[in-house]
Amino acid sequence: AHSTLCWVTTTPIKMPKAPPEQPPYPVINPDPTVQTCLNALRFTDYLTIGGATAGSWAYGYVFGKPVRGPTAATAATIGFTFGVLYTTQAALARFLGYQENAKEVKKYGLYETQPGPGDYEGKPLGSHYYNQPINWTKN
Repeated sequence: AHSTLCWVTTTPIKMPKAPPEQPPYPVINPDPTVQTCLNALRFTDYLTIGGATAGSWAYGYVFGKPVRGPTAATAATIGFTFGVLYTTQAALARFLGYQENAKEVKKYGLYETQPGPGDYEGKPLGSHYYNQPINWTKN
């Protein structure tokens, strides 16, 4: 386990490292952009965004006395932001193969080289699991 010093005290904090796991579903795009993830949102993702926004608005209205309108609007903005970030993260997980992605596989196709178990061994979490050099001139 990796230890780091806490900024409040000098006591070391044990930071567990999660081992990188091979995705249980096929990889569609190992390096999708935010725009790609937003374009791949499902209908249920839009329902999630709408539900988070509406639920947050209702919460802000109910508990926002004496200024219900501005409180509800602020809460709705926070709920919308949460909904977009949450669903974008879910779309990213589908592209990387960590969530069910049959619809995306049908729409976008598979990545040409699927990762194997050896691609994850000895690599830190978040590293690119393919042993390919980075193309810095990629358009």
